Order: sequence, then structure tokens, then C-alpha cells
Amino acid sequence: MPTATATRKIVAPKPVPVPNADFYQLCADFRAYVNCQQRVAETYARRDEWWRKSILNVAGMGKFSSDRTTKEYADEIWKVDRVYGAMKAY
Repeated sequence: MPTATATRKIVAPKPVPVPNADFYQLCADFRAYVNCQQRVAETYARRDEWWRKSILNVAGMGKFSSDRTTKEYADEIWKVDRVYGAMKAY
């Protein structure tokens, strides 16, 4: 019968690094992501600061809207005119 040590060696293989395996660079900034999430958790624990930052964030996004963005794409990128009126149900 195998010992616990022998079983561990069979069940848990060593990770083998694969060169160029992260084609889309998903892990390139993982450490920065983890650090940022830690700061988020710390801020969330201080409720007054969380609320203050949340309100400032919403107040600062005044110009953003999906309608504005779509209009800018239509005007500047797609070069199409607006169509007014109700859409037909299909």
C-alpha cells in the first residue's frame, strides 16, 4: 500500500512552465490586479470612505452615456444619419 508521501507525488504533478502560453497577456498584470483588489477591500471596510468615493465616481462620470457614445460613433466613425420614428416589431 502506498504511503501518503508516495500518493501525494502521484496525485500532484509539478507545474511545468509553458513558454508563451499567456497569448493574450491575461496574467501580465495579475499582481497589480490583486494589489488593487486588496485596496478595494480595505476601502470597502471603511464605509464612510467607500460612500465618499462612490459618490465622487458617479458625479465624475457626467459626460459618459451609452446614447452619447452611440451618437458619436454614428457621426464620426460610421458616418450614418439618425433614423427617427418607432421601430417595427419583427
